[in-house]
Amino acid sequence: RTDRSGQSRADEANWEGLLQFLNYPMCYRCEAPQIPQTVARRRRSVMKAKVNKVRNGCRRFRAAVRNPRRMRRIQPDQRWAASRNRVGEIVLSPPVQAFVLVIISIDVLETTYQIVKINAIALQSDDEDFNLSLLILNWIVVGVLATEVLCRIYYLGSKFTHSLLNLLEFVLIPLCIVDL
Repeated sequence: RTDRSGQSRADEANWEGLLQFLNYPMCYRCEAPQIPQTVARRRRSVMKAKVNKVRNGCRRFRAAVRNPRRMRRIQPDQRWAASRNRVGEIVLSPPVQAFVLVIISIDVLETTYQIVKINAIALQSDDEDFNLSLLILNWIVVGVLATEVLCRIYYLGSKFTHSLLNLLEFVLIPLCIVDL
């Protein structure tokens, strides 16, 4: 008997020990082995896999920005429908939502810094200019978030109250102002 390469099986190494039964002809029932030929593939490096994940994430983000979701337009017979539709297009656009997300991230970083500053004695400083800049940053964050929530209230009208997350944001804005 010969295999696909033309070599006889007798030329191959004989099995020894417990696998000695594999040397007998009854173990080779078929004439040509039906083993699928696999091509040896080089494994991707971990770095290339990470780069591909980042690249695919960027592609998805660009696709989301280019094809914004369809917004529900206000019926023309309702009050101020044209301006409400325009405000809705602006507020719900991906660039504006990305900007709001960046502002929220900055606020989280600033809050984390404040917590670390309170808990670490070595980091406590009485630098009035730095504290003033943090206060201004807080007012900017609250102003941007309040503007975004008020624009969504203007666009959605009474439908704004149908979502618990909208109500949560609406309650958080006055709390943030009181906290400043």
